[in-house]
Amino acid sequence: KGADVVVHDTQYAGRDLPAKSGWGHSTVEYAVDVALAARVKTLVLFHHDPNRDDAGIDELIADAEARVAASGLHLRVIAASEGEELILDEGATQPVVELEPAAPILPDRARILVADDDITLVRILETVLHGDGYDVDPAYDGQDALAKANAREYDLILMDIAMPLLDGLAACRELRTMARYKETPFIVLTARTRQDDMTDAFAAGFTDYIRKPFALPQVRARVRSWLARTAAHQV
Repeated sequence: KGADVVVHDTQYAGRDLPAKSGWGHSTVEYAVDVALAARVKTLVLFHHDPNRDDAGIDELIADAEARVAASGLHLRVIAASEGEELILDEGATQPVVELEPAAPILPDRARILVADDDITLVRILETVLHGDGYDVDPAYDGQDALAKANAREYDLILMDIAMPLLDGLAACRELRTMARYKETPFIVLTARTRQDDMTDAFAAGFTDYIRKPFALPQVRARVRSWLARTAAHQV
């Protein structure tokens, strides 16, 4: 109560709730109401839906500000963004926010392996990720993925589970035994949605899980986030 800053997980607005059942995240309205009740000075919304663009986030902030205005109370609402710094000054009446977030550290021309037996999907991901400045190699089965990962070191690997010759779980387990891939981000791309499938994927060594069908901005955001995180740990 009375905190200077509250950082709250909010992926969607109340109007989105019917389509987000079971997601386990809070709505913007809920976060605003909690912050108002606690007389918080600044509310920072984070963990945005990866399918929501900047305009969509601005719309959420506008909704939040309208809710604050209707309450007659004061609350500053901002949306977290990549690299943004929130500086708390004991003598200031409110936190100082850097308006131009620092650019995340990314490896030069990151190398990515995309392994999936869906040739069309692989080509789409190749095109999109090449456009983002990455060096991308395709693989169409688990053995092909192993061979390419042995021949060349990758900064990140996107891999399907159900592939011919060798499935993604076995391929991931094999690659994790190699020193060069101990800390590499492995993102699984799969249509499997059972909890057991997720558990098996993480147990095999995957670090993230993207369900098919997915939106390309979601994959791009996850790739960028994992590469930035890995690069930051290496500094």
